[in-house]
Amino acid sequence: FQNNIYAQLNSTGYRKGYERNMLADLYLKRNFDNLIKGLWAKGLISFSGRLSQDILRNKSFATYSMTVDPAGETSYKQFSNNDPQNNSASVDNQWRQGYVEFDLGYTRQFGKNGIDAVLLYSQNSNRMNSDLPLIYKGLSGRLAYNYNEKYLAELAFGYNGANRYPEGFRYRLFPAVGLGWNIHEEAFLREYSWINRLKLFGSYGKTGNNRNGYYSFNQYFFDGDKVYFGTTP
Repeated sequence: FQNNIYAQLNSTGYRKGYERNMLADLYLKRNFDNLIKGLWAKGLISFSGRLSQDILRNKSFATYSMTVDPAGETSYKQFSNNDPQNNSASVDNQWRQGYVEFDLGYTRQFGKNGIDAVLLYSQNSNRMNSDLPLIYKGLSGRLAYNYNEKYLAELAFGYNGANRYPEGFRYRLFPAVGLGWNIHEEAFLREYSWINRLKLFGSYGKTGNNRNGYYSFNQYFFDGDKVYFGTTP
């Protein structure tokens, strides 16, 4: 009798879930051929956000156990009560990300010589629930050269960092170099119609690790109601 199915369906309140997602992107590019042929600039702004919320309106109901004594008298024993409805709301998940990027580029072909260069600044901000924001910032660039679209050379760099590293170690330079050969552009392969793309490419660069932990460079000697010597409180 305490597992009253009808009462559980109709007398215990309800739970309402609410979720909101927002995405927005703005992208603008401008060519400056009237000033310098091949020069262009680009700007990009992106925002995404998510909110997940629960609204709980619950209440309890009374149930009764019926007893008939030997004399035929009926009595009832009450379990639980018809309590007022409780109302509460909680945010399960809240996340926001904002990204900005500004590019300045130059693309030009001089006869058989081609140049493609770009300089880029970017910032990526992430906020999750009550965590302190995680912000990546960086300046990067690339210079690519090709001769007759056969022989390729690239130089690239990134000067990037995150705010969860300590000051003085927050940003680092990450260079890279690459060489390539489009073999399919050579005359001795053009007669083979079944080969339309064949490239030999090699690169070498330095990369970084952005999984540095949640401000793990901060050291605490006392953070709670116990003092640790070694591993024993």
